[in-house]
Amino acid sequence: AGLTVRHLKGGWPFKKSGPNRALQEFRPVSVQDSIALAILRDRSLTLELGHIRLAHHYRLRGETERAFQEFRALLYTVPHLDMFYEPALQILLETEQYARAFLLFEDGLKFNRSGFMYKWAGQLALASGNSSSGIEYLETARAILPGDIQLLYNLARAYYNTLQPEKGDAMLSLMKRIAPGSGEVKMLEIEKQPLGNRN
Repeated sequence: AGLTVRHLKGGWPFKKSGPNRALQEFRPVSVQDSIALAILRDRSLTLELGHIRLAHHYRLRGETERAFQEFRALLYTVPHLDMFYEPALQILLETEQYARAFLLFEDGLKFNRSGFMYKWAGQLALASGNSSSGIEYLETARAILPGDIQLLYNLARAYYNTLQPEKGDAMLSLMKRIAPGSGEVKMLEIEKQPLGNRN
C-alpha cells in the first residue's frame, strides 16, 4: 500500500512533468519491501504469490508463526480454496497446535464446504478429544470422498473408541473392499484385537 501511494505521488498531478520513477528509485531494505516492489513491477507476480514467497522465507528462518500468518492472510482473501489451508494446516500440525488447527477449519467451513475441509475438521476434532463433532464432520466428508482410506480409517477408529463396534466394523469392511491390502486395514485389524491376542 505504501509503495502504491509512493507510485501515485510520483506522477501527475503531484509531479507536473517527466516520467514517474518512484518505483525505480525505491530501495528495498527488507524482504517484505523486495516482494512488494516485485509485485508492483512484475504483472505476473500476484499478491497471493507474494504472500507465499514471504511465508516460505519465514519458514526457512524457522519463524513458523509469521509463516502461518501469511497463509492466514491468504485464507481471508480467498477462503474458498483448499490450497491455502493445506500449508497453514501443515504448520499447525508440525507445531502440535491441534486445537488451533480445528478452530481454523471449523471457521473455514463457513466459506468452504469441500471434502478436504470436512475431513480435516473431523480429524482435528478427534485429535482435540471431541469425538461427536469429529464423527459428524467425517461422515459429511465421507459423502463427498467415499473412497478416502485415511478418512475411513479415522472414522472407524472413532466408532471403536466411542463404543460403537458395529459401525467400526462396517467401516473396516468397506475399507477391505476398497483397499484390501492397505496399511490402514492392517493397522485397524491389529488395533481392534484384544491386547492378549496381538502378535
